[in-house]
Amino acid sequence: MKTKKPSFPLALDIGSGSGYIYRAICSDDAFTGPGGIGGVRKLVQLDSSDILLHRDEADVLEGGHRCDTYRLCTDEEGVLPFPDGTFDLVLSSQSMHWVNDLPGLFREVKVCSSVVVCASFAIIQPHTRPFIHSSSFARYREY
Repeated sequence: MKTKKPSFPLALDIGSGSGYIYRAICSDDAFTGPGGIGGVRKLVQLDSSDILLHRDEADVLEGGHRCDTYRLCTDEEGVLPFPDGTFDLVLSSQSMHWVNDLPGLFREVKVCSSVVVCASFAIIQPHTRPFIHSSSFARYREY
């Protein structure tokens, strides 16, 4: 029996900053088929800081041929400007602790995600927003 490896051709990075996730995705080939790690062929990098978002744009990225990117400067806490069901994968690394309305952001992620979506959020500094782990975090499981 052959197991199908997951592929996420269109991904969203919320709070992407200068593009660390993009560099990681481009660092190696997909397990099968085209794209970078996870089969990502296009990554939309979303951040509210235009300066940070475009800081390293001119740098030549080793492995950049594996995955295309689009940088979008917009507020992560507002309505995300994407049609329903757009993304196969939603990521956020080390930026969620800055979001004041996490339930609202998770609702937006649910709307712009495909039916079968993989979402991964890394909150490295939980003490900057202690309510994440106390009263509110349990509610996010439903999103």
